Amino acid sequence: MPPRARTVVDPRFAAELRRLRKAGGMSLRQLASLVNHGKSLIHQLETGQTKPTVGVAARLDEALAAQGALARLVADAPDGGDAWHTRRRTNAGPTPLRRERRPACSPVTGG
Repeated sequence: MPPRARTVVDPRFAAELRRLRKAGGMSLRQLASLVNHGKSLIHQLETGQTKPTVGVAARLDEALAAQGALARLVADAPDGGDAWHTRRRTNAGPTPLRRERRPACSPVTGG
């Protein structure tokens, strides 16, 4: 399985991958074999459970003769992170303070 992708993926990627695979008459296993990955990864990509890397999208394009249709839907994240998570952290406001854990008994009085 490829490393966790730090990419920005167009929400249409999963449906387009499935459409292209079916149009080419390929099974998950056949496509997976062509791109040297497991059929589980292809399934996860088609259901949107996993994001592709730019390289995986390019290999899928080549295997499906898609002329760049999939690769255009995937780009490296500008800051190396997921844009949605970056936006969420930015808008989340201040981080709540941690409560300090106090001992059950006072070390001075012993009780």
